[in-house]
Amino acid sequence: MEQMTGEITKIFLQKKLDKQNNFLESLKKLTAYGQAIISLTENYFFLREQFDNINDVCKIAGQLAGKDEQSKIEIGNALLIREDRGGTIIAERHMVLLHCKTKFINSAAFGILQLEDGFKYPEDGGIIQTAMIVLVPADADEYTVETVGYISSMLLEKGDFVEILHEGNSEEIKSAILDIFSEFYNSKHEEFRDGETNILTVRNK
Repeated sequence: MEQMTGEITKIFLQKKLDKQNNFLESLKKLTAYGQAIISLTENYFFLREQFDNINDVCKIAGQLAGKDEQSKIEIGNALLIREDRGGTIIAERHMVLLHCKTKFINSAAFGILQLEDGFKYPEDGGIIQTAMIVLVPADADEYTVETVGYISSMLLEKGDFVEILHEGNSEEIKSAILDIFSEFYNSKHEEFRDGETNILTVRNK
């Protein structure tokens, strides 16, 4: 009897330890997602101005995102180089997504440039009215990259979000972005919570 009681206690303690370890791992991941969201919103920038070509858009984005003269130049160059390799144009939304990894920023940044009347890009393409800028550090972790990918995907999925990016002011856009990030973070919280429940269910069988 004592041996059986000892075995039951051992199993119970192992299950409790597994649950605690799983909770801590989920917490670390949620914290990483949260930090990515904080970085992107704290380093948010906005400008509404007439632009005539993609080179100027990249250059001004670098000026807005960089912290010193060198980083401003290098970020602009990195955006342009990445765009030359293959850009992300959402023609039906009249938007271009400019993104890159660079060692000249320490944390993720996000910006919107409204291009007034816009310009044709490429030259034989449609009119681009708004540019979304996404910058991540060269050593960005997978959680930052996934967070960036989520908001980028909303350009295709949420027409009302795109309208705000085109027409909204800086605060309206930031508010819409925070709504998107809140949705993303809550989905991750649910995912990890369900994962913990599934693990416990399997181990209790």
